[in-house]
Amino acid sequence: MTRLATAASFTVLAIALFARAAYAGPPVTVYGGIEIGNTNSNRVDAGVSAKFLHKLNTSVSLARAHVEFPDETTNSTLAVAKASYDLGAFNVGVGFRHGDIENVSTNRGWFVSAGYVHEELRFGAEVEQRDTTLEPAAFTEDLGGTLGTVSGVSHCGVDGRGYLGRVDWDRPTWSAYVSWRVFDYDDYDCALDITSTVPPPANGNGPPPHAHGRGLVHRLAAASVDSVIGAASRLVPRETALLDSSASLGFTTPVVGEWIGGVELYRDVEKIDGSQTLTGLVFAGRRLSDTWSVEFSLGYSEADSIEDTAFAGVRVTAAL
Repeated sequence: MTRLATAASFTVLAIALFARAAYAGPPVTVYGGIEIGNTNSNRVDAGVSAKFLHKLNTSVSLARAHVEFPDETTNSTLAVAKASYDLGAFNVGVGFRHGDIENVSTNRGWFVSAGYVHEELRFGAEVEQRDTTLEPAAFTEDLGGTLGTVSGVSHCGVDGRGYLGRVDWDRPTWSAYVSWRVFDYDDYDCALDITSTVPPPANGNGPPPHAHGRGLVHRLAAASVDSVIGAASRLVPRETALLDSSASLGFTTPVVGEWIGGVELYRDVEKIDGSQTLTGLVFAGRRLSDTWSVEFSLGYSEADSIEDTAFAGVRVTAAL
């Protein structure tokens, strides 16, 4: 476990203890948790939420992961701030996400959300505008024409929109949910810093036309993210990865005594190469007092392109 992860975990718990003793405002919930994987990966999550005037819900959350891939060791950070307002059975909200995988990519996104409650069912939707900047990457490509084969550094980025739909079903003795998020990206935009060239063939013939278009910029973009394909399987927050889609479902029910348990399943599809990650998670938690509760989890991720990852975690929550 990194020193940063340890420090962040203890800091969150210290904040919760202090807030419990000194806070006298609207209802507040504070949580902190950590997950450790068998692939030299770990992750810390922390957050706080508050409700004002029984209608305005606000929250801020932070996740920090240290991960190893076959050809890369890096860190990933996700920060989210959002607010929503209850309008009877309806609610509307707005928020901001900032995510990065160090030396790979950075994304920033604004989103709006809406929800509706009908008896035991809760429906939710979200639309996000996201801007992703990829880290510069070295390349060598045959650009044809008068350029020929060139080498240099590419600076690529892509804008996209994310669409999320979710349905929760709350029964007296159990609950379940299903959600699906898809992304619609514009073409990659790559600026090239050319450092060297090789004269084109004497007959002037260049490469096939596709090398000048989408195929070329796709290869240039792939150079930035190839080393972290399968990111969602290594405790990296899935919101920071360049995904094509993400689907999940979950089920929660009482298990024994005061314990509540459940299972969650995730399927994430990478944008660049279409590879998939399947993740299964089982968890159990209970209230320790009117203020404190604890949850334990075990998970396993199977990725197409890298070895599988097993992980275990614990989360502590304080309702103030």
